[in-house]
Amino acid sequence: MSGRPISRLAWRFGWLPVLWAITASEAMAQATPLFKGGATCTFCHSRRLEDDVRPFHRDLILLNEGTILRDLDKHALAYKVLEGPLGQAIGRRLGWKVTEDQRCLSCHANLRADVAPVENFGQVVQEGVGCEACHGPGSLYELLHQRPDWRTKSPAEKAALGMVDVRNPIERVRQCASCHVGDAQQGKVVTHEMYAAGHPPLPPFEAAAFAEQMPRHWRYLCEKGALQNEAKFLEVNFGPQASAARQQLPVLREVLLGDLMAAISALRLESKLAEQTDGGLDLVLFDCAACHHELRYPSWRQQRGYQGYVPGRPVPADSYLAVVPAVIEVVAKEAGQRDMLLEQWEAMKRKRLEAFTGRPLGDPAGVATASSEIADWLEKHLLPLCQSAGADSLLSEQLLARLVDSLHDAQDYASARLLGWTIWALVGEQAVRYPEAFRNPDPLPAEAEALQERVSADLSLWQEYHQQATASRQAARQATLGRAELDRQLALVLPAGQKVELTERLAELLEVSARFDPQRLRQSVGQLREMLGGSPSAGTSR
Repeated sequence: MSGRPISRLAWRFGWLPVLWAITASEAMAQATPLFKGGATCTFCHSRRLEDDVRPFHRDLILLNEGTILRDLDKHALAYKVLEGPLGQAIGRRLGWKVTEDQRCLSCHANLRADVAPVENFGQVVQEGVGCEACHGPGSLYELLHQRPDWRTKSPAEKAALGMVDVRNPIERVRQCASCHVGDAQQGKVVTHEMYAAGHPPLPPFEAAAFAEQMPRHWRYLCEKGALQNEAKFLEVNFGPQASAARQQLPVLREVLLGDLMAAISALRLESKLAEQTDGGLDLVLFDCAACHHELRYPSWRQQRGYQGYVPGRPVPADSYLAVVPAVIEVVAKEAGQRDMLLEQWEAMKRKRLEAFTGRPLGDPAGVATASSEIADWLEKHLLPLCQSAGADSLLSEQLLARLVDSLHDAQDYASARLLGWTIWALVGEQAVRYPEAFRNPDPLPAEAEALQERVSADLSLWQEYHQQATASRQAARQATLGRAELDRQLALVLPAGQKVELTERLAELLEVSARFDPQRLRQSVGQLREMLGGSPSAGTSR
């Protein structure tokens, strides 16, 4: 069934129940979800906030998501950059036609190695990174997700139809990281060859900070009023934590779960690339600055020393592991497992470092094993602890203090930058008060007119809150990270949105990386501690 024109007529003339039934039977018959393209999505999701729409929808979503993606989000330009000067130059250097090559389109468009293309392949690709790149190929759920009972279905039921559970920070970041970190199975790998040809370096990915600067086109649960079918919705999406779901701090949960998932994704990619090599490791797995730095005397690298490896050998890219010790310190302490997990963590890190540096350019088999073991360990031990942790203000303060400690001790730019973004995210959330009317909402009325009025009132409350929260986050960050000049030292403000081309800031961003100095960083972190009112290990005890 061609959903695009029919679904529009169905919306207008009230045929949706019939189409829902037909589409359900089609979905059962079709085994594999396919990409459909974003035209159907934007028909519903490009409304203005002031538009009069069915109240059933606006309690849960804003219906302006497509407009934000199209007009503000850089993802929508992902394919166009392949047609631009930099993309074409990279293609010439590599001998690739980048607007058609799967190695490029896997991340710059809705094309994955593990999902078959559709008939309107060209249109889907030219949309860039559209709705389905994050929410999953939509051929099976395109119409079904408009049904009133869709929100009562479990994430597993939706996943069987192709929809990604983006409400879950683990699944959301797994999806984001497939491009922003890499996923060999999906054909999403940026190699050292691509970097040499001019592909901009991938920065370490911190989901909460990136999403806010993107800008974010969704509301967290504690930013929404009461929902229709709320009890069932919370039960299927949050399970045992359903009763406390609205009390959880969403950015804190994203830092805890999302940053661990990004680390797991990086380690899985590292292991897979090491398995696949027929010679040495791809240089993309090493810290760029291990080779790409100016020779200086005196050298802070020599003064720092070479911690457990042979001087002169490149070290692995470690930025995604930078947040792990702080998470263990805070979350595992409550479970009485801190010392044990820290000891295991240090032993696994040493094994991985030895695999990378025990011989020039590393031991691929050793790296594949060591990286896979760490990823398994994080999934088995640390992720469950973070999932069960109460994401409240006390935990946020404790984690922030430990992250500041980790930033103080950071010895490479990428790790320092990732830690800076986690701090940026938490400082912003701590400056915000989520509306009490949304954290403990009264149930929605059943009568249609009263329901419409209530949903409209909740929307107005959110708009007022959103404006105030944006200003509060900016003020808090400027008063801390800004005054300590960490935002400039670590380039924490991304070239986000569509007004600034990455190429306009690329030289500046590379220069910031080249000027990185741990001693200067430590001085700035000392100032940050004073502004946050803390001291080393504030909020925790060693």
